[in-house]
Amino acid sequence: MEYIPLDRVPDEDYREALEEMMATTGWQYFLSELYATSEALQNVQDINSMEELHEVRGKLAMIGFVLNYETLMDQGAANAGPE
Repeated sequence: MEYIPLDRVPDEDYREALEEMMATTGWQYFLSELYATSEALQNVQDINSMEELHEVRGKLAMIGFVLNYETLMDQGAANAGPE
């Protein structure tokens, strides 16, 4: 995968590309997989150590970030106002 320096991508191009991605069936499948994974990780009875607890918390934080990414993008666009 090629690294794209995001500071060089115009905001509008960035938002449009993300909106296109989020409108795909593949994105919906990906979110469904993450949701199922987060549900599986919620069972605290499967956690046997503090290290594992911290690992699960980190995973859940990242999954939550991705699951809420579209909302975060919408809020960012709303806060940015008209261009």
